[in-house]
Amino acid sequence: SPDPIFCIRSNDVVGQIISILSCWNSGRAYILWNPLESNEVNLSRLMACGVQSLVNSDHSHFSVESLPQSSTDSYSIEPFDSLAHLIFTSGSTGEPKPVPVSIHHLSAYQASISDRIALSSVDSHYRFGVLSSLNYDFSFTTILLWLKHGGELFLADYQSVKSSSFWKSIPDNFFSFIK
Repeated sequence: SPDPIFCIRSNDVVGQIISILSCWNSGRAYILWNPLESNEVNLSRLMACGVQSLVNSDHSHFSVESLPQSSTDSYSIEPFDSLAHLIFTSGSTGEPKPVPVSIHHLSAYQASISDRIALSSVDSHYRFGVLSSLNYDFSFTTILLWLKHGGELFLADYQSVKSSSFWKSIPDNFFSFIK
């Protein structure tokens, strides 16, 4: 049977978003490769969760490779019909642990945020800015709002936003929402 959970590795945020949407469209879940962690840490987490396939995408190159399998899955993530993705806790209480997130949870979260900040379902002139790594769940607030309400989505490499020249190039009040 097809792998229910893919790992996506891409240094290109557009490639990440396309891969994420492709996973969801095909009824599969994903976990993102964390570029801030070592290859050993990433592979260890993937093997512990039973992830079998790694999707590599960078600008013009796309490939899928099989991952080595562990004889024991430390976390035994049981995929379910509405599984969207896995995120890892920070590890503040010990070792980081995977948390399965469902499509239903993301949908409820999106509706809650839309209601809380009173987004108009008619006005689609919003500018959404994603300025942090997609490895952290708060980036999804912005992407989910854009998917629901339309408008413009601005993606920045999470390394470039550390530069003062990046911020000097952004006019005041340019973004409607930023994360």
